Amino acid sequence: MSILKKLKEHNKKERASFHMPGHKTGKAFLRSKFKSDIWKLDTTELSDTDCLVNPGNFIKEAEEKAAKAYKAESSFFLVNGASSGILSMFRAAFAEGDKVIVSRDCHKSVINAIALCGLLPIYINPHIHERGFSGGVSTESIKEAIESFPDAKGVFLTSPTYFGIVSNITEIAKLVHEKGMLLLCDEAHGAHFPFSKSFPAGAISCGADISVVSLHKSMPCPNQTAILNLGKCTVSYGKMKAAVNMFQTTSPSYVLLSMMEHAIDTGLTKGERLTKEFMDNLIQNEHIYSFDDPFKLIVDFSSKGYNGYEVMDILEKKFGIYAEMAIETCVLLMASWANDKKDFALLKKAVGYIDSLPPKTPIVSNENFDTENTLVMTPREVFNSLKENVPIDMAIGRVADREVTIFPPCIPVFMPGEEIKKEHIEKIKRAIEKNLTVTGIENSLVTVTKHKI
Repeated sequence: MSILKKLKEHNKKERASFHMPGHKTGKAFLRSKFKSDIWKLDTTELSDTDCLVNPGNFIKEAEEKAAKAYKAESSFFLVNGASSGILSMFRAAFAEGDKVIVSRDCHKSVINAIALCGLLPIYINPHIHERGFSGGVSTESIKEAIESFPDAKGVFLTSPTYFGIVSNITEIAKLVHEKGMLLLCDEAHGAHFPFSKSFPAGAISCGADISVVSLHKSMPCPNQTAILNLGKCTVSYGKMKAAVNMFQTTSPSYVLLSMMEHAIDTGLTKGERLTKEFMDNLIQNEHIYSFDDPFKLIVDFSSKGYNGYEVMDILEKKFGIYAEMAIETCVLLMASWANDKKDFALLKKAVGYIDSLPPKTPIVSNENFDTENTLVMTPREVFNSLKENVPIDMAIGRVADREVTIFPPCIPVFMPGEEIKKEHIEKIKRAIEKNLTVTGIENSLVTVTKHKI
């Protein structure tokens, strides 16, 4: 079956989109200037179309508009996704051999950046929420890490988390800056924050030095669109620009660029109104809640004995509602301004149906996900080493080639370069027995380096 045919087949089944991208299968564009003739915009760098690599005209003006919105000194439009922004910020901010304090709930692009730049990661554990998933990094954890590693050059956080929990960036930035370090933030899921008082404050406005936001996750924008924001810090505009151009395509899509500016304009001119309409449409139910970000809705029927996978299956097959993801205890819905009354009416009907089902034994996520980890090789050394696949039981005592992650809590059990211990394997086996999602293992084989401890 062709890609196009498969996508059209899926589109017929999907009645409500509660996943990324934020335009919700094009709904956000129905009344916009992008409804028709979009491919006429798909051009290249000409005498009058500016140049993303070195913007000096209307692209530069659009980036300046974004910088003002995000309270940044400069902003860089990214058409290779937030991952290219992560690679760029690490390349510009640090030098080979630098130590960087990193929260373990980081995106895989962070691990790639550390390997590419030859850095030494100091991993710290985020708080585990009582529901079983990552709940952000505490100020105390950052303070302890800084005291233990005063020679670190910076701190990297993921805020907001996948589930919409925001760390105290203001307090953390103060601690980090007192020690002369840089604070970098993966703010991919918070692109909409500057556009309404109903959202948390953005990372740069709270004191972060560099952040990256992923427009497609929550704004009316297609996949691959992101912005890197540079605050007032020791990293110069020129150095960041050089790093961005190192990881970004030299053939950017003008369709994506125009839609990025459109998303920013939408936020600036209509953000408060659209957010109010969104908040008015939210349904009130004991099984639906959110944390700091109202766009992240958690549907939780664990108290009635229905796990997230069962709930997501019902939402999809019976109601045509497609969620972002499911974990043991709940389902994550990613909403946006494009979700209308019709979407929430359907969601209300679905939640009511699940609530009417007979109760089962309540589900409790009581696994202790804290682990003792020992870094044996740097990520770069791991990347350059010889590898082999071994059965899961034979991985004990070996050096991990890649991260293995259990969902929940969406935090790697071990990272590349860390020693694989018996307790790690036991946790992974228990997760597999409970039918939890485990990434990084294929066919019960673990990829390790040939390096012997």
